[in-house]
Amino acid sequence: MDQTNLPVILLGFDGSPVYDDTAVLNRWLDVTEKDKNSRSATFYNTLPLHDGNHYPGVSKTADYKARAQKFFDELDAFFTELEKSGRKVMVVVVPEHGGALKGDRMQVSGLRDIPSPSITDVPVGVKFFGMKAPHQGAPIVIEQPSSFLAISDLGGSRSRMARFSPKTMLTGKNSPVGCHKQHRSPRTQMQ
Repeated sequence: MDQTNLPVILLGFDGSPVYDDTAVLNRWLDVTEKDKNSRSATFYNTLPLHDGNHYPGVSKTADYKARAQKFFDELDAFFTELEKSGRKVMVVVVPEHGGALKGDRMQVSGLRDIPSPSITDVPVGVKFFGMKAPHQGAPIVIEQPSSFLAISDLGGSRSRMARFSPKTMLTGKNSPVGCHKQHRSPRTQMQ
């Protein structure tokens, strides 16, 4: 997707541009709206929450809490636009890794060299848009540990269907990957 004229809101630790999520996602929506019958899988790696991001002209790392709030506000607004579009879309939000915001006995805050559970066990969100019979009620929460294999299976099974089914399930039957057996993985939420 063309990134020309997208607003730069932050700079990465290496000085590379970090584009505004709202602008990027809206451009994606505009591009995909042109061909409503096409099927596609899009991978979008959002960058504003990455370590070391700073505002242009400022060397200090931008406040994480403010960036996180902006991210969730923008994601919510994007979900509203997806709902209005009527397109059949499955959005899967998977953190690349935890931020190691607090650190632990093995490594200091911000360091992610040792894949401890506080870094590798991350919550996942799945939301369907454009379903004929959308889920009614509270989100379905899977409390059992799961892995990227369950998410991969969910995406693969949905891509083979002509329409999204309200009976879509994500189970915790896979072995957790990258976590200790005594540690409970964060829950997975589907809506």
